[in-house]
Amino acid sequence: MSVAIYARVSTLTQVDGTSLDSQIDFCQKKIKELGIGGSIEVFREEGASGENIERPQMDRLRENVKNGSVTHVICTHPDRLSRNLVDKLLVCGEFEKSNVELIFVDTEYKNTPEGQLFFNMQSAIAQYELAQIRKRTVTGRIKAAERGQILPMRTTPYGYEFQDGKLVINEEEAKFVRMVYDWYVYKNLTLREIGEKLHELGAKPRRGKQWNASSIGRILNSETYAGTFYYNRRETKKVKGKTKSGYVRKAISMRDKDDWVSITVPAIIDKALFELAQRQREKNKTFSGNVKHEYMLKSLLRCGHCGRKWQATTYSGRKDQRYRSYRCPNKFPRKYGGEVKKCDTHAIRAEQLEDFIWGIVFEIVSQPKKYIERIGEGAKAHEIEINETIGALKIRFEDLNKQREKLKYMFLNDLITEEEMQRDMSGINKDIGIVENQIKALQSNQDEQTNKLLAKESFESMMEGIQKMLKEELSMKERRHIISLIMDEIVLYFDGDEAKVICFGPMEHILKEAKLSGDIDIESCSQRFANMGY
Repeated sequence: MSVAIYARVSTLTQVDGTSLDSQIDFCQKKIKELGIGGSIEVFREEGASGENIERPQMDRLRENVKNGSVTHVICTHPDRLSRNLVDKLLVCGEFEKSNVELIFVDTEYKNTPEGQLFFNMQSAIAQYELAQIRKRTVTGRIKAAERGQILPMRTTPYGYEFQDGKLVINEEEAKFVRMVYDWYVYKNLTLREIGEKLHELGAKPRRGKQWNASSIGRILNSETYAGTFYYNRRETKKVKGKTKSGYVRKAISMRDKDDWVSITVPAIIDKALFELAQRQREKNKTFSGNVKHEYMLKSLLRCGHCGRKWQATTYSGRKDQRYRSYRCPNKFPRKYGGEVKKCDTHAIRAEQLEDFIWGIVFEIVSQPKKYIERIGEGAKAHEIEINETIGALKIRFEDLNKQREKLKYMFLNDLITEEEMQRDMSGINKDIGIVENQIKALQSNQDEQTNKLLAKESFESMMEGIQKMLKEELSMKERRHIISLIMDEIVLYFDGDEAKVICFGPMEHILKEAKLSGDIDIESCSQRFANMGY
C-alpha cells in the first residue's frame, strides 16, 4: 500500500509556484504534517493539459487506485487534478469508491455536502479560466493570421519552408509539385502512377517514407500552391478515449468558409492550372471506360430530348461481330408504366461520333482565340458594372449610418422625443438591412464573374498543354482525356434522322453546335493545325 503524489504542469500556461518539483515538495510536507505512513509513489505529469483527463500518469494512478494499492492521493490544488469539472468529479468518484482519501495542499476538501459544494465551485471556476485561456489564444492566432502572419505548424506543406512567420518556396520540392500537376492534368496519370514516378525521381515526402494517394491528393487539392493559404479552416475537439497509438482522440470538422482567414503566399503553380486539376478530380469520379471496350466519350454525352446521360454499349452484328455504340438509356427503359416514356432517339456507332467530336477538338485547338474570347465574352464588362453598383450602395450605406448617428445626437440633446427617434430609427435600420442584402447579392454575382474569367485563364493554359500533346501519336485513353479537358458535356438531339450536337465547355459556355452529317472537316482541321507548326 502506498501514498500517491500527483503533480502536473500544463502546456497552456506556466505559473510561478506550480513547477513539478515545487508541487512534489508541498505534497511531501503535507504527508509529514498529517502523519500519513507508508511508501510514497510520485506521478509526474509533464507537459499535459488539464483539459482532458486522458493522460499517461493519470491513467496509471487511476489503475493503481482501482487495484487497491493506494490509500491516499495528495495533490497541491484541484486544478492540478483536472480543469474540467465533469472529469474532476468522475475521478473523485472513482477514488471514493475505492476508499481512497483525496487530499489537497491548498484546499480543504471533505466528503461533506458543504465540502463538495465548495470543491465543485472551485472546479467550475477553473474550467471557466481554461476556456478563457483557450479563447484568448485562438483569438490572438486569428488576429496574427489576419495581419498576414502564418503561425508555426506541425508540418509545412510540401514545397514550402517556414521562415520568420511566412511560407517561402523550397525550389527542390517545388519542381516536383509542378510535375505532379502536369502529370495529373495533361498526362492523365493516376495517383498511383504519379507516386511511382516521384519515387523513381528520388522525391521524398514530408510524412513517412513513401508516397501514397492521400499525400499526393493533398498536393492536388490545396489552394496554397496557387497562392492562397487558409487559416482557421478546421475545428478540433478532444473526445473521450485514446487512439491505438496512445494519443488523445480528436474530432475534426470544417468551419464555415466565412470564418476562414486567407493569407497570400508565394505561388508554385498558377490558379488556372489549379482549377484544371480540380475539374479533373471531379471528372475522374465518373469518367471511366468500359471494362471490355474503350469509349472516348463515356460519361460526357447527354440526351437533348429526355436529359438522361447516354450509355456506352455494344451490339451484335453479322458473323457474331460486336460493335461499339452510344445510346440513350430511355430508348429501352428498364422501368415500365407510370411516367416513364421511351425516348425516340437513335443509337450512334461509336466510331462515327468519336471521329466527329475529335474533329471539333482539332478545330478548337487550331484556332483557340475564337473560343477563348467566347468564354470570357461579357464577363469583364459585367464585372465593371457590378463594381460600380456596389460602390454606389456603399455610399448609400454610409449615408444611412450618418442619419442614424444624427438621430442619436438629436435625442441626446432633447431635440426629438424617444418615440420619434425609435420610429425614424426603425425605418433607417430597415433600409440598412436592404442595402446590406443587395451588396451581398452583388458580391456573390461578382464571384461568379471572377470564376468565368478564371475559367478563361484555365482554357488558355489548357490549350497550350494540349497543343504539346497533339505532337505525338495518341491512344484512345489520351484522346478521351483531351476531350474531357476541353468539353464538360456534349448534348445530342435528333431532328428526324439527322443528329445534332452541342458541345459545352468551362462554365457551361457553348463551344460548338454542329450537325453530325459533316459540319466539321477533320482533314482540313488537321492540316491547318499542322501548318500552324504544332
